[in-house]
Amino acid sequence: MIAGIISGIAAILLAAVGYLLRKAGVSKEMSALILKSLEEMLLQRAILSAENWAEKKAKELGQKVTGSEKMKKAIEEAQNILAQLKSWGLLVNVDWNKDILKYKLQAEFNKIADKINKGE
Repeated sequence: MIAGIISGIAAILLAAVGYLLRKAGVSKEMSALILKSLEEMLLQRAILSAENWAEKKAKELGQKVTGSEKMKKAIEEAQNILAQLKSWGLLVNVDWNKDILKYKLQAEFNKIADKINKGE
């Protein structure tokens, strides 16, 4: 819960910093680096929310939640995060349709699985 709140706050701050840097005329490379970091944070927050949801469901139902259900929930959560940022006036230059979002989330899930398998 606390990790989700902290990652959400960090994502908002990073978006605000990126916006201010673009307004200040910072180079495209720096702006791209910041936006890449923001994108990764958004994806990780969506995955964290999906994992927490899956744990709650597993406790309620007494059975494990499938990967496809987690993916659907992560996609939904990522879209909610982007909508929330937009409602706050933070325009994030991240245009994800469901296919792109699914691909990016799967890549993040794979990174997490690799870290777990390596014991990091």
